[in-house]
Amino acid sequence: MIFTVCGDDLNDEGSYVINLSCDIAPTYTVKIPKKIDVSGNRTIMTFYVRGDIYADQCLDVIFDSSTVISDRVSNIPISVEQDKQSWSYSELNDDYTSSQIILTHTTLKAGRWNGHLDVRISLRGAS
Repeated sequence: MIFTVCGDDLNDEGSYVINLSCDIAPTYTVKIPKKIDVSGNRTIMTFYVRGDIYADQCLDVIFDSSTVISDRVSNIPISVEQDKQSWSYSELNDDYTSSQIILTHTTLKAGRWNGHLDVRISLRGAS
């Protein structure tokens, strides 16, 4: 937008103030494996986050704290521990930051075991 500045638009020092603005939407990436092999009693899975978010936001990556794996006959509970769930503006940048979850369960017997693990990924206001 171009407009003409008239004398009555000038301040007492003879200058005109031009407002500047820019709105860049936050972006982030979370890299998580599509499949996790839980054949051992304890499995460590690494995932990665990066991003550019507003200064008053946090990126949450929250895995369920438990799940179940089944072979159609038995259901085995799996506990899930997560070392970090939330990243603030100052903790994210263009480089990936790693984090881990640990899946623990009793020994699995022979079989075709299947299950799923839910993860919630969201931006929220920093608290």
